[in-house]
Amino acid sequence: MMALVLMVAFAQEEDTRRVPRNRLTTPRCNAFDLSDEDFISNFRITKELAFQLIQELNPFLEPKTTRKTALSTEIKVLCALNFFAFGCYQKKVGNDYLIQVSQSSVSNCIRQVSEAMTNNLLRKYVKFPDDQSTQNAIKDEFFEYCGVLGAIDCTHVAIVAPPDDGFHHEKNYVNRKGWHSINVQIVCDMNMKILNVVARFPGCSHDAFIWQACNLRKAFDYGRKIHGDGWLLGKYI
Repeated sequence: MMALVLMVAFAQEEDTRRVPRNRLTTPRCNAFDLSDEDFISNFRITKELAFQLIQELNPFLEPKTTRKTALSTEIKVLCALNFFAFGCYQKKVGNDYLIQVSQSSVSNCIRQVSEAMTNNLLRKYVKFPDDQSTQNAIKDEFFEYCGVLGAIDCTHVAIVAPPDDGFHHEKNYVNRKGWHSINVQIVCDMNMKILNVVARFPGCSHDAFIWQACNLRKAFDYGRKIHGDGWLLGKYI
């Protein structure tokens, strides 16, 4: 009997040890309470644009659980924006007094927001104009450049080295400066509005190769969806 009493007492002590303690955390600050200047400094976009992005992504990022620990759409978007703005390590983003989430949560936020933007907003906002009136309006803005429809250039976006798994070849992602990247081709108008993006080529790819392989070049070469004379302004290397 004494042994049974000791076993029960020990089990009760173990249960007591397992009772979760309240976490001591610093209160998370509301990013939208920042001044306009500080907000842009942290997220590289205005409060108005950030709020619009949160509203548009909410149907795709809204928590599926009622748990208090579930991250809101606002936190997910701001977390991803902060990472996109600085390209910092995820741990630093998570420790930021405006975010305050774990590194694994930061990783999930970046993935979820990226997928939501790619699947639901990319085609809505990033598209090369195919109607004559819009093309003529862009040409008017580029008037001094004689019928320019957009400015084109490539930029290297840093990535973590991919594995050699049969689908990726790590060395192909090493650019001419010696680090791993995706070489991204972008076309924008006079107001810096992005009209076209090609982001599927590894860092070793030359700008000219990406242009030759993209569908936009074919549209210009064969006159598809290009009304009258049209040019893209870019540098030749």
